Amino acid sequence: MNPKKFALCVLAILVVEMAGSLSGELRLPGVIKTKVPFGFQVGNTDLPGGEYTLRNWGGDGQLVLLQGPQARAKLFAAEEGSAAAAPQGARLVFHRYGDRYFLSELWFQGESTGRKLPIPTRERQLLAMSQPAAVVVPAGR
Repeated sequence: MNPKKFALCVLAILVVEMAGSLSGELRLPGVIKTKVPFGFQVGNTDLPGGEYTLRNWGGDGQLVLLQGPQARAKLFAAEEGSAAAAPQGARLVFHRYGDRYFLSELWFQGESTGRKLPIPTRERQLLAMSQPAAVVVPAGR
């Protein structure tokens, strides 16, 4: 292999490695990586606990791509929400009713607005009977 090709290959490998390590950082806007220690529901889909990555999908933040165990992926709609003060870090907020968890909010690192998910039918039924407890799962847990 000539020196120019070798240098280009090394440069390409370095760029790919840097991109991979950067995407593993929890500080990237629009990306949350975390371990959810319990099974939960998004919309009408039940998901197991495990390692998850959530990404803004598209420029407007209205869609979120969730990738989880066994390469499961789900694309879902989310509305913009806000807090009195921007959270310090990326996090997921779940509503808990007994042993049932529903993903309700996403907060990406460095953003002043979060994403709120529509309340699924099953959660509406539980909400009519009791108030949920908020469970926060920080990114990188």
